[in-house]
Amino acid sequence: MNRQFTQKMCLCFGMIFISVGLELFASNLAHDTYVFGAFLDSGIHFTIGFWCWLIASNSGLSHLVREAVICGTLSSLIDVDHFIAAKSFSLKKAVSLGKRPMFHSVLAIPLCMTLIYLLKQTLQRTKTCIFINSSSVLSNLHLLLMVGWISHQLRDSLRHGLWFFPYGSLSQSPFWLYVFAVSFCPLILNFLFKYNFIVLHNPSTDKQIYVV
Repeated sequence: MNRQFTQKMCLCFGMIFISVGLELFASNLAHDTYVFGAFLDSGIHFTIGFWCWLIASNSGLSHLVREAVICGTLSSLIDVDHFIAAKSFSLKKAVSLGKRPMFHSVLAIPLCMTLIYLLKQTLQRTKTCIFINSSSVLSNLHLLLMVGWISHQLRDSLRHGLWFFPYGSLSQSPFWLYVFAVSFCPLILNFLFKYNFIVLHNPSTDKQIYVV
């Protein structure tokens, strides 16, 4: 069996234990305040997003951990739309919305990814391209956002289901389905990298590569 595939499968099974453990940990904690609950939720989103990138990407170690941190951070930052929808910096108002905010629509993912990719392509034709080509984070920002965003949506589906604005929402995801999806969807993305459907950028060689 391919060594890299074995490593990815180990990470996938690691994600199973992590995702189950985090949800059990969160459910057994008394959320005395909405502040604690919000920070706990963001921390779990960060951890899941971080681990998803470890599975999806196969960048060199020097770039992998840094990119995974960025992916986890982006996953947590999806919830900034709560403050935008509340039109307030008040955490209490942000977590007390009567409806789901815009970034929580699944259909927002391909739209924003496309806009970021087009912006990156435009910048590459200008003098700023040197900064993009020399940074794996900037070069792969749309992919980091995609993985982090998908992991966020999958976890939120436990409570609210996947939301396809303006068409409506699916029912809440069963816990087993969430665990399976968050553990193995990143592996599917890795195969898309491997077979050239999605291209990652390798700043060390200053060219695009296909992740194996």
